[in-house]
Amino acid sequence: MKVPRAAAIMGLADGTTTGIGLSLALYIAGEPHLAVWLAGLSGGLAAFPGMASGRYQSDPGDGIGGAVVCGGATAAGSVLVALPFAVASGHAALLASGLVTLALCAAVAVIRETPGWRAWALSYGITAVAAGLCVGAGLLTG
Repeated sequence: MKVPRAAAIMGLADGTTTGIGLSLALYIAGEPHLAVWLAGLSGGLAAFPGMASGRYQSDPGDGIGGAVVCGGATAAGSVLVALPFAVASGHAALLASGLVTLALCAAVAVIRETPGWRAWALSYGITAVAAGLCVGAGLLTG
């Protein structure tokens, strides 16, 4: 099966921004590291069917395969960003989560049909905006 590139990009970008947003907001609000991990894990698991369904309904041309790729990539992005909080805490978990986020943003930029500096700027820029919004939420509620 040919992997639908657009579905993979859509899912991975969504999962990465959601994962880093949840992780940062909860970390800044002072939640325990296992709460951050649980939010990322459950968010990724819940996003899988939601994104798969949304992809299938909005672009049925990719079929079920495209929907599964989109949902799976979304779940992977959310879970991978939060995974460091399952095995570490404090600044170490935050740093590892940030490095995972940077790697996932790079993956999104590389698999785009039109790679180049614009793909990198868009991937990192959107993720930075999402992270900033969620840092603000964490500061306001923490």
